Amino acid sequence: MTLYRNQRRSARSSTRWSRAAEAGKQVVCLIELKARFDEERNILFAAALEKAGVHVLYGIVGLKTHCKTTLVVREEPDGIRCYAHIGTGNYHAQTAKLYTDLGS
Repeated sequence: MTLYRNQRRSARSSTRWSRAAEAGKQVVCLIELKARFDEERNILFAAALEKAGVHVLYGIVGLKTHCKTTLVVREEPDGIRCYAHIGTGNYHAQTAKLYTDLGS
């Protein structure tokens, strides 16, 4: 999952990613630290995810990663299945009121 701008409460509470990692799932998350006005929140969120066992990656120096992507790989009875989501949004309640995001 790529995270850019997160709601305040999500940085403090247990998240789906943390719970998945704590349950023994392999979880990788890219967090963009250059999120205008939310840098400190993203750093705290990244630390909480790392503490839970999530492998946290950070954006590329000099570039801002804004696209949101998720890839879930599951072993199901009929074999390995992959589920992907690509979106433009921040998954943030306030900014979602200001503009439309596209997800597929």
